[in-house]
Amino acid sequence: KMPYNSRPVSGQKIPWAGTPPRIDGDLGEWDRRPAVAGACDPPFESYRATLFAAYDDTALYLGAEVSDPH
Repeated sequence: KMPYNSRPVSGQKIPWAGTPPRIDGDLGEWDRRPAVAGACDPPFESYRATLFAAYDDTALYLGAEVSDPH
């Protein structure tokens, strides 16, 4: 078994993008409140990910911040 976080996500409201975010690697303009975060179980808990999403009439936008201790 892989040591990943096994907590389920039961539901998440994805916000309307309004203005589409720039796809440039900078998540500073994203609405970060509706985030889903997770981490691996010990001893790998320093591996983490936070996921963001937004949508508009033409696209679903996904962003992620991922930490890797190496």
